[in-house]
Amino acid sequence: AAVVMKKRPLMAFTDGLPGWTVLRDTLSVSELDAWILDGADLWTAAASVKEQGARVLTFPVLGRERDTRYPVNRAARWHDAKVPFAFVLAADDTEGAARLRDHVTELVRSGLPADAALAALTQQPAAALGLAEKAGTIAAGRRADLLFWSGDPFDPASRLVRILVAGETVERIPRAGAASKKEDP
Repeated sequence: AAVVMKKRPLMAFTDGLPGWTVLRDTLSVSELDAWILDGADLWTAAASVKEQGARVLTFPVLGRERDTRYPVNRAARWHDAKVPFAFVLAADDTEGAARLRDHVTELVRSGLPADAALAALTQQPAAALGLAEKAGTIAAGRRADLLFWSGDPFDPASRLVRILVAGETVERIPRAGAASKKEDP
């Protein structure tokens, strides 16, 4: 009932274009707050996805055009089609989270506008989780979960310098295998 009343988003896990076709032909997608998990060739149906008002959860990696070796920046294709999208982790583990910025940086370097990439990392995931009124953008009364970078967050030379969670500074925990700095006596 919460999905039908648009109080909660519907997250549909399809197998790309065939799954989207079944979903589109079975449900009134345009009447739901629908997020569709991207598949290898779903971007080829961007016009249909946009027409239905669905939004996309996509992986922040370059794909390949079917039966070719040509790379496809699916996030850039969604952006160009004006279909809202949010990034999901390419791997559901700590390494996937650690590599998220690197993957998105590669997409920005291959044609995705930086502002679209930032929205796909912040406000769009908040919307997908039904938290758009509480998180995802910087505004009074919103939860303050922020990362501070030494420069452009999509510049590989930029480094994370501070983390805020709910407005409180969080101490960074070094990744396993990272070299620790030794202080001189």
